[in-house]
Amino acid sequence: VSTQSTWEAVVSTQSTWEAVVSTQSTWEAVVSTQSTWEAVVSTQSTWGGRFPGSGGMEQPGGVLGRFLESDLLDTVLPVAVCGLGSSYVSAAAWTLVDITGVFSRWKIQPDKPVTWENWWRAFWWQTKMFFKWAVLPTVVGVWLRVPNFYGDRHRALDAWPIIAAQCIIGIVLSDAMLFAFHYMWHQTDLFGLNLYGMVHKRHHEYKTPHAWVTNYMHPLEGLTLTLTAIVPPFVVGMHNYVAWIWLVVITKMSADYHAGYDLPFAYYNWPILNRIFAKPLDHDIHHQFCHKNMEPFFWWFDWYFGTLHESKGSSVAPVPVKVE
Repeated sequence: VSTQSTWEAVVSTQSTWEAVVSTQSTWEAVVSTQSTWEAVVSTQSTWGGRFPGSGGMEQPGGVLGRFLESDLLDTVLPVAVCGLGSSYVSAAAWTLVDITGVFSRWKIQPDKPVTWENWWRAFWWQTKMFFKWAVLPTVVGVWLRVPNFYGDRHRALDAWPIIAAQCIIGIVLSDAMLFAFHYMWHQTDLFGLNLYGMVHKRHHEYKTPHAWVTNYMHPLEGLTLTLTAIVPPFVVGMHNYVAWIWLVVITKMSADYHAGYDLPFAYYNWPILNRIFAKPLDHDIHHQFCHKNMEPFFWWFDWYFGTLHESKGSSVAPVPVKVE
């Protein structure tokens, strides 16, 4: 009986030990699970910090992944690529429209077709000016690692309502700057200087504008035009990615207003917006009438400063505009 009791005690002790071992294994499993979760959270935080709004999505690999991690995106390079790229692509697209005649029924001056000579002259001038005053400075800036204008691109994106407000304020500010500079370049006696004759007259050599005329200008005017594109995103605090897209869009809008077409389905002819935005017709008249309709996107400053032509808010004109 004594031996049996001793044996039962041994069995009881063994059971207790197994319970302890089981508890220890369970605890190790909990700790392991916690460590794994912390690793997941850490990975997600790192990814979300690098690519805001990704929500922990799998990081892209290959060429795209290396490109997104490149420190070149932290320099002035993306700003130049977005601006110059949008300018050339937009003008090339409108050139195809001119060649194919797909929108010919909405051409503002249909009796004055654009010739290859006019295209080439404006294209070549733009290319030479961009190379000297945009491409070369950008190459130097990238070599010196001059930082971009819009802060840390790894920061989180703003909420969509904030982004929308930034874009709206940005285009209003850009329009105001464009009007101010444009008004200045039209002065014939500003402190004894004929700025129109010295600088802006080149842009007005084209009475029938087309998309390549957008940047057919004196380098000094090109500098002020650049400022109207890159400064507003900085002032309103746009994220880098938003600012780059904004640059593409604002540059395309400038080309649209010089293209020589007033399209009835374009945003500037939509209800409500057609009371807010100016139209290509208005800027076309500016090239004919010169000192009227100096505002590019809207019409408020033209109205206030007395440079508004009555064409503002007019409907699509499928026939040549006659200005007395």
